[in-house]
Formats: sequence, C-alpha cells, structure tokens
Amino acid sequence: VRYSLDGSIPDSTDRSVPFPVKIDKPVADSARIVAYPPWQPAHHRVVQKETIKHVNLNTVDSVANLQAGLNYTLYKTKEANYKKLDTLPAAASGVFAFPQAFKLPPPAEYVFNWVKVNGFLKIDKEDDYMLTTGFEESPLILIDNAIVINRDKNTDVEPQKALLHLKKGYYAIKGYYIANDA
Repeated sequence: VRYSLDGSIPDSTDRSVPFPVKIDKPVADSARIVAYPPWQPAHHRVVQKETIKHVNLNTVDSVANLQAGLNYTLYKTKEANYKKLDTLPAAASGVFAFPQAFKLPPPAEYVFNWVKVNGFLKIDKEDDYMLTTGFEESPLILIDNAIVINRDKNTDVEPQKALLHLKKGYYAIKGYYIANDA
C-alpha cells in the first residue's frame, strides 16, 4: 500500500507499506482515504473514497419510561429532501420491533414512501460497535444528531459501515429511508 498524508495521489516513488496501514501522525478531526486500484478493466477506474471522522456522541441523561421498539412515521410525498419531512403530514405512524420488514409497493403515481424512525440504543458495555446497511439502498442514520451513515454515499457500490466506540448508556438514534422497493 502506498499513501500520502498531504492529499496528493501516491505513485511508485512513495514508500510502500504492508496492509493494514498504521499512521503514527496525529489526525485532528478527520482523515480522507482514497483508494486507486492499479487494475483498470476496460479503462474504467474504480476509485473508493472514505472519510474517517472523530465525532463525540453523548448518552441520553434521562431514560425514564422507555419502551422496546422504534417509533416510525411514514410519509407519502414527492418531497426528496428528508429535512422537510417533519413539515409534512404523516400517512401513518406507530412502533415496531426489529427484525421487521417495512416494504411498501410503489403507488400508482410516483411518490416517495419515506420512513422516519427514532428511538434509543441501549449499550450495556463500552466497546466498538459496527453499524452496516444493505447493498443498494442505504438509510440515513443519526446518533445524537450526528450523521453516522449517510444515504448519499457509495450508492450501489458497497454497504455503508460505521465503526462507533460507544460507552455504556442510552443513545438517541434517528433514521430516514425510502421504503419503495428496498
């Protein structure tokens, strides 16, 4: 593996190191990783990019009256921006427990079947935890209002993953996804 820490593309003159790469220089907030595979089928170059970002997630102070399951709200709308969903009337809402499929057939006229979920994660032991998504359609997942899975990244390339170091406690989780056919 060849790498650079200044944002330039490494070449054959850069030092080669074995994988996994250990970087001994401090990273203040985030590190940008770009992979340029040498193999180019049909002259197409597949470039994978990832940003590793340090985010502080806080536990919830009060957890009185918590119940099992996730709250959900279904929106049938032509609105493509999840940030505007809370200003729209909900088509349905309720609570469901996982695993539970929540797939809706596409309606006669095209609208998005947005599903917003929110609830809490209970962490019993401080440790590293991995969140992963499906292959083709990723949700947007926020913990403590920080994006940990971004639905706009790596579409149709690979599942989204977030490695989180969480302390014991409860964390507010929220997510948005389109339930048309994924």
